[in-house]
Amino acid sequence: MTRTTLALPFGSLILVTGANGYIASQVINELLRSGYRVRGTVRDEKPWLDQFFAEIYGRNKFTTCILSGFDDVGLIKHALDGVDGVLHLAGDIPITDCPQNVIPLSICSTVNVLKAASLQRSVRRVILGSSSMAVYTSMPNQEGIQITEHTWNDEAVREAWACDQSAPSNDALQWKRRLAIYAACKTEAERAAWNWVKKHRPLFELNVVVASYTVGKILHQEISGSTMRWVKDLLEGKGEVISLVPPKWFVDVEDVARLYTIAALDPAVRMERVFAFAEPHNWTDILQYLRCLRPENNRLPAAPEREGRDYAEILPRKRAEELLFKCPSIVTEIEFDPLPTLIMGSISTDCNAPVLLDIRKSAELLNLRDFVLLGLRAETKTLPSLLLWDDQGLKNFNEWTMSPDYYPRARELEILDTYKYDMAQELPEKFAMIELGCGNLYKTACILTALAQKGREAHYHALDVSAEALSNSLNALKAHIKDHPTIRVTGIIGTYEDCVDWLTNSAALDQWGISHVNFLWVGNTVAKRQLEASALLGNFVKLARLLINAYNPDRKPARTFMLHPLYHANLLLGHKAFHVQDWDCTLVYDTTENELLFWYSPKLHVTLDVGQHPIHLPKATKILFWRSGKWTPAQVERVALDAAFNVQYLWKDELGGYCFYLLDNM
Repeated sequence: MTRTTLALPFGSLILVTGANGYIASQVINELLRSGYRVRGTVRDEKPWLDQFFAEIYGRNKFTTCILSGFDDVGLIKHALDGVDGVLHLAGDIPITDCPQNVIPLSICSTVNVLKAASLQRSVRRVILGSSSMAVYTSMPNQEGIQITEHTWNDEAVREAWACDQSAPSNDALQWKRRLAIYAACKTEAERAAWNWVKKHRPLFELNVVVASYTVGKILHQEISGSTMRWVKDLLEGKGEVISLVPPKWFVDVEDVARLYTIAALDPAVRMERVFAFAEPHNWTDILQYLRCLRPENNRLPAAPEREGRDYAEILPRKRAEELLFKCPSIVTEIEFDPLPTLIMGSISTDCNAPVLLDIRKSAELLNLRDFVLLGLRAETKTLPSLLLWDDQGLKNFNEWTMSPDYYPRARELEILDTYKYDMAQELPEKFAMIELGCGNLYKTACILTALAQKGREAHYHALDVSAEALSNSLNALKAHIKDHPTIRVTGIIGTYEDCVDWLTNSAALDQWGISHVNFLWVGNTVAKRQLEASALLGNFVKLARLLINAYNPDRKPARTFMLHPLYHANLLLGHKAFHVQDWDCTLVYDTTENELLFWYSPKLHVTLDVGQHPIHLPKATKILFWRSGKWTPAQVERVALDAAFNVQYLWKDELGGYCFYLLDNM
């Protein structure tokens, strides 16, 4: 999809209803990022909303208009003046036990938007926001449920109209009744939209985004957060939602926003229901993730016993995932975000964006496509390991490192809990801490909090090639340390080589009055062993069985992380050169060098279509794509000396097989 083939002209005006809503605000952000102008409807003045988007995208890219409701077609038509596309997300359904008060209202509001759009000849597309509740109601542990694009929640409609309002009820029964009414509103409103379009055949095309339980980043503190609010409530010890909302399919709000954008702009998406369903989870999963992120939080409620899972098979979700992969010009993700990652980036978001410094020597970070082709044509075939570390790869990495099989996380927590104040004590009075990679939130926050409690003044820098990953991670980190003014946080966009050049320029640190630089390596066992990263040292692992198990490429989510470079390479090449199902990922532990080697091998003879000169690879051809050093303290010391550093302190876990190092420049 190029600018000339978009369904809506590049830079044109799009109306988004309910602009201050949780999902709508993310949709607006995605449209503005994609180069469009947006007019957002609100029920009353929201100056903070105009200011929020103006600070990011400049004035006049986003404007608001007051629309108190959707009962007047004329007022809606006026809001659509000069608009090319309409994304209708406003759907405030009052909480009530009376279906006759809300179901007809939901239908009328939706149809009125379509009527108004048909009266404006400029409108080419209307995108309606719908819900998984319009399709089915989750029934935990019930197998054999298949959801298609033709599935409707007729059972909820029958249940809603059958509600006996005079019957006595407890809180649980009342919630169930209201949930059925909500589902009926969503079902009947969407169905009415399709019926109206089929009957009246307007000039515009209709698409619908059907979103499952949505969680993820809340853009502004004035936004209520909708379903994400319940996740945040758990952190405050409010567990009522556990008994009220059954296990469901989940999706990241940013993925939902991208799918709305694709539904509006992709000319190949016509008269479709786009199903935004990422993966099924239950409250036990979510509480486990929250405990990993906030181990000090003793207010989290207990996980429910035997709560079950949603086993419904969502057949159309693959179409949505293909759309995310197909549209790199609009979106940066190639598959749905994993739940642990989006929870991590959302529960502690600070609205003040962190400072990001771009230290890249070139605005084009790396021409990875050329490196891909160069490595594949070489006699000893390789793929660049940087394919692992785009935004989606970092999210895959975070999900993997939070899985039970990834034993280093427990060792890291053990060392941090035991020695964090010792580590803080050994660092100089005023210094810069540089973390290569934007880091895992719980580790970095632990170190910085210990420094703050010791009264140390420090400037923490996180280096990464991904501006988005830096922004997400540092936003959450700043929220953890917002009450500690002695700690400053800055993100650095660049490679390891860029960082070396930046550090050699003394003015880069003099401007902050920093007299000393230390590298505190806090246990990321997936550090690439490359010459330019020699200051970032690794750890040694004596327990080979644990090591192999943690990195086993046959286990998800390690496999998801390790296969991602093939998807990334396809994205760079512009087509599906690698059919992932035809490739194996294997692991070899080199005990001489103490490093793990990761290879791709085709399961059969393959031909890679990479232009005029296809690449033919026999079955079992090895392609090295990643190596991870697991060094002994002696190896660490030798490499440190080569980089003009010495190992000043070393902290071990109880078994002595896992270490943190403090490196000081000599």
